[in-house]
Amino acid sequence: MCQVSGCRTKMVFIAMLDSSKLFDGNKPSTNVDLFPWRLKTMSDKGQIGCECGSDSACCAALQEEPINHKTSEDLATGFKALGDPHRVAVLHLLTGAGEPVCVVDIERHLPLSQSTVSYHLKTLLKAGVIKREPRGKWSYYTVQPARLAELTDALERYTRRLTTTSA
Repeated sequence: MCQVSGCRTKMVFIAMLDSSKLFDGNKPSTNVDLFPWRLKTMSDKGQIGCECGSDSACCAALQEEPINHKTSEDLATGFKALGDPHRVAVLHLLTGAGEPVCVVDIERHLPLSQSTVSYHLKTLLKAGVIKREPRGKWSYYTVQPARLAELTDALERYTRRLTTTSA
């Protein structure tokens, strides 16, 4: 509900791909893709925001275009891969090495079993954060700087938005 006194406009999400299917909060109707979405009112005028016309922050419409689904999933995969202390430790080891590091050397520096280290390396590999290079019976790992730059750039964009909107 709008927070302006006397305004009873209910805010809902409308799937932009099929605007005939409305959903309220966390309960989407069937077969509605949650991306892309935009905050709109139930106003039949097609206006974004609150029909009370208030400039209040509670009624401010989303100005930014929504992030596309593929991009959001890609970023989430990268951030999830870095969301574990052991994977951060692996990344720390690899960034400090300056050259490809053998899996055996990575295992020696972590208080984990070989299978657990392999699991963490696989997660980082799937997220594109590291690259594997097989050499004989061992694998050597390096960091993918371009992927780390993508994740860093996304965080920097979000931080800049926060500082410009709060200023």
